[in-house]
Amino acid sequence: MRSIGWALVALLAACGGENKAQQAQGEIGGHCYPNGTCNVTLDCVGGICIAAVDAGVDAAVDAMVDAAIDAPPDAAIDAPVCDNQFEPNEMIQTAYLIPLAQTGQLLATFTTTPVGSVYAPLNVAAVWVEQGGAFVKTAGRWADVRKGNLVAWNAKAGVSDADAISGATRQDHASPLTLAWDLKDRLNNIVPDDTYTLRMELADGNSTAAGQNNQGSFTFTKGTQSQTQSGLSSGGFTNVSLNYTPTENRKTIAGVSICPFGDVDHYRIDVLTANTNLEVIVTYSGSGAPVTASILGSGGATLNNSVINGTNSARAYVANLPVATYYAAVRATNGVSDYQVTITRTHP
Repeated sequence: MRSIGWALVALLAACGGENKAQQAQGEIGGHCYPNGTCNVTLDCVGGICIAAVDAGVDAAVDAMVDAAIDAPPDAAIDAPVCDNQFEPNEMIQTAYLIPLAQTGQLLATFTTTPVGSVYAPLNVAAVWVEQGGAFVKTAGRWADVRKGNLVAWNAKAGVSDADAISGATRQDHASPLTLAWDLKDRLNNIVPDDTYTLRMELADGNSTAAGQNNQGSFTFTKGTQSQTQSGLSSGGFTNVSLNYTPTENRKTIAGVSICPFGDVDHYRIDVLTANTNLEVIVTYSGSGAPVTASILGSGGATLNNSVINGTNSARAYVANLPVATYYAAVRATNGVSDYQVTITRTHP
């Protein structure tokens, strides 16, 4: 902001003419000292000493401009985070679809048969789960010292795998084997709904190749519907039964907020099995406004409004819902608030 100073230099140049040279060096209108300075209260601009009038003017103007630009954000407005990367839509037509994964259990029972190698009837066995050929988790293992003979299982699980040790070397094939898989991967996460393969391997010799062992393979679908398969056989494994039972699915979304005041967040839940129970629990920040939740029908009509569910929490619940699309609506009663929502879908 130096326009005033340069204007004065131009004025002196235009009006001073030859008289400018007669001014004493360092004085107003005179030349600056060789070191580029002038007497006190004067500025050296363009080689001429002028009154430092722009210092005060510029300072005042700059102060006002900078104050407006540099002022800190309004803490009251910015208190709950209003610019989350994830923000559910206020319209049910474009509500965020909750990706719910089924919990439950796969129960498998089967009978083994000998390969006929050097250690028979002594044998070791392993059962594991794959998804599209990728290893998910070991579901059962009856081997310890001789686990290295389970060539296919080692290739998939790795030699350090320690999941689901059900026993050591088996003495014979008299008793059927039973295992239960909790539908979790080796990192303890619920796996997504999909088609899975149960792989089985048995060795009774010093196997160095998977083809030297009994190997069975069975598939099942993890989803909202229970599934029972029986009388199966494959690769030396007989009387195989698979029973898949879904129980519930749950999803928690944290770090969201009702902001600004009047905001309503909608979450879409697809119910795919008749007589499903739906629960929505919101937990909100103690420094924000209380948050409530409602369960809405496919057309937006309210089916249930939440009630207090402990400190800083509210719960909405509807039982025996038919197959349809539903919504959870989350709002604050009288302000803004950070919150998390947990949606649970249970089956009969």
